[in-house]
Amino acid sequence: MNKISIILLSFFLTLGSCAFALPTEKKTESSHYQEDQQICSPTECYTIVKKLGEGAFGEVFEVTDSQGNEFALKTYKSREGDWADGNIFSDPEREFLRGQELNHPYIIRSYDLFFHESPENIQTQNLILELVKGKTVSSTLKGTLPVDNAMMNAFQLCEALYHGITFDLIHFDLHDGNVMLTNEGEVKVIDLASFFTFSEILEAFGNLEPVPEKQYYTDKNSNMTHISAKAGIATKQLQPQNAFRMAKLQKIFKGNPELMTQMQKAKAAVQRQTALNRFGALSASSKSESIYIDPVEIYKVHFLKYYFHLVTEICARFISKSELSREERLKLRAEVKKVAWHYEEDLEDGIIMPIDHYFKNLSDFLQYSPL
Repeated sequence: MNKISIILLSFFLTLGSCAFALPTEKKTESSHYQEDQQICSPTECYTIVKKLGEGAFGEVFEVTDSQGNEFALKTYKSREGDWADGNIFSDPEREFLRGQELNHPYIIRSYDLFFHESPENIQTQNLILELVKGKTVSSTLKGTLPVDNAMMNAFQLCEALYHGITFDLIHFDLHDGNVMLTNEGEVKVIDLASFFTFSEILEAFGNLEPVPEKQYYTDKNSNMTHISAKAGIATKQLQPQNAFRMAKLQKIFKGNPELMTQMQKAKAAVQRQTALNRFGALSASSKSESIYIDPVEIYKVHFLKYYFHLVTEICARFISKSELSREERLKLRAEVKKVAWHYEEDLEDGIIMPIDHYFKNLSDFLQYSPL
């Protein structure tokens, strides 16, 4: 494969955490589009340059627009019986929306979303994304990153993921295969469809292990026809989670014992707090003050501790790829992990700080630490 076109992305075209990298250009008889074919949305026409890869629900192509700009085109084809709701269209719609909402230099961008109907009346949904040329952190060889680059890349990752949190969006399948290093040496967080709100995550956990106060689960995020970043966003109210999205979330939960343990601890804490809240309500007629703590916030505190641990793991992974000696790498990685350990110790001591505090401490260390 041409060096310039290396890996496009580890796009999620299969359920859960089974991302596919694109090391080869596979030829299949049932390919949606052919080279040089033009595919048009209401606002732009895209020319197929070549196929980059495929997954269970579609393919990925390199395309150019009418101005010669390069993009990635990701296809989804509806098939009868796909998941419980009979279609998979709501996830590309959601993926497009997430890219529009986040709009960050270190997160892959979305540009266009539209349907194309073939002469055989087969409808294909097409998602236009930023074409990322580079490689994943997982495929980056040890000893190949200058230490300054490694620290800056870790800082960029923190910036991207904290930006997501400010929108109440959490990358629920965060690992070094979903973080890319571009050929220009910058970070790109990929797999927009894995950015979920905390209410979505809690709903998925609640369907595995019932949790109290289901009325808290409100996310409104999907269902649209053609939308283009060039034409402006025309959103409809988002629907409740479909079977595809719920199955993806639950598969990640089931495949992650550490996360399940954290959420079960949160559940136990919620049960204790619920009892205290009830006692406080019963004694409200007395002069003593009662304090109500939202159960959802207890779950969120435990989950964010786990999430921050993942963030520091990938930051440490950047350092492990650096040119530093083994001893220097170990020392620097420990300093990064120390921020997460402080977070854990604070919670165990009953000190609850906003996650902003820990992201700032981590970012400051990565940006200003003397090497």
